[in-house]
Amino acid sequence: MRILFPTDFSRQSIRAFSWAVKLAKQLGASITLMNVYELGILSVPTETLMEGSAEIAKNRLQQLYDFVADFGDHSSALPIGDLNINYVVRKGNTHAEITQYAQEGEYSYIVMGTCGAGSKTWKKMGTVSSKVVAEANTPVFVVPIEAGIKAIQLIGYADDFAASDEELLDLLHNFSQRLDAKVKVFHFVEPQDLYDAERRENYAMIQFNTKKYENFSVDIVRQPDSIFDALETYTNEQGLDVLVLCAREENDREHPFERSLISKVVLELEVPVLVFPRIMDLEPDSITKNLKHETDNGTR
Repeated sequence: MRILFPTDFSRQSIRAFSWAVKLAKQLGASITLMNVYELGILSVPTETLMEGSAEIAKNRLQQLYDFVADFGDHSSALPIGDLNINYVVRKGNTHAEITQYAQEGEYSYIVMGTCGAGSKTWKKMGTVSSKVVAEANTPVFVVPIEAGIKAIQLIGYADDFAASDEELLDLLHNFSQRLDAKVKVFHFVEPQDLYDAERRENYAMIQFNTKKYENFSVDIVRQPDSIFDALETYTNEQGLDVLVLCAREENDREHPFERSLISKVVLELEVPVLVFPRIMDLEPDSITKNLKHETDNGTR
């Protein structure tokens, strides 16, 4: 199993890297640190541009090495120990390179940090994390800067009953077992629940599937005025350590967890959020299978 950790060397990345290290240890995964740089359109000869790009890549690679070497000096740092850590630098559009590299390398997770919507760097960091969440075919674990490192004991999965989610529940069970965590599958009651036969069928299937797992429970919550406010309130009241969402079709307004809401949750909630891509994009064993050894730019 492998975790891709994109970093821009910011304060947000330091906190997020603590979570990446924690997850890697508990999941038995390696970590690949990634940095993406962009070149502006310059009126210079191609050869000069290529030389400049190579120099930038070399410097960024050294920054990745230094990021890990200096990590232990930070108060939020966890001991890295004998984790298998790899490094890669890419040139291009930041979010596109991250999502493409994760998919091509069959990474199990992308772990990345974000700042709050009210911070000065929100426009840049928020855009990158939101676009990665929206476009990745890899589960994305997003860490807000407010999220202090701690044990994951309770995971909440906000289910809209839009699908039976059998594969996702299996993946989530495997994830929670490795963390020794409990999972609360919760649903906000909606008008569609009363007349949509497919939703009722999905609910029955979800009830059936969750009973297979001793650490799972199901909670039905009254209809909220605002889905986002309800998610925030439920997360705080239940003491969730991680909130899990599943991205549905990009413009499907029939489902409460369409991607614009997920972007808002990722940017504004103060707990880590794990976003699974659309279920048809997931392989049933994408979290458990052993992946080939990472070789990009070597191992240190």
